[in-house]
Amino acid sequence: EAHDAVVAAARAKHGVWWLMRAPEALRAAVDVLPPEPAALAALRRRVQQSFDPRGIFNPLKLQAA
Repeated sequence: EAHDAVVAAARAKHGVWWLMRAPEALRAAVDVLPPEPAALAALRRRVQQSFDPRGIFNPLKLQAA
C-alpha cells in the first residue's frame, strides 16, 4: 500500500520514483523503476551501447526490464 501511494503521488506531480531498498518479496511484486516510454528506452539503449558496447557496466541496473 505504501509503495502504491508513493507511485500515485509521484505520478500526480509528473515526477518519477525508484524503489531503492525493500525486502526481496516486495521487489519481486512491484515495479522497482517506473516503466520507460518506448522512445526513451530506445534512446537509453543507444547511449548505453555507445558507452558500454560489451555491456559490462551495471547491466540492467537502471532499467525496469
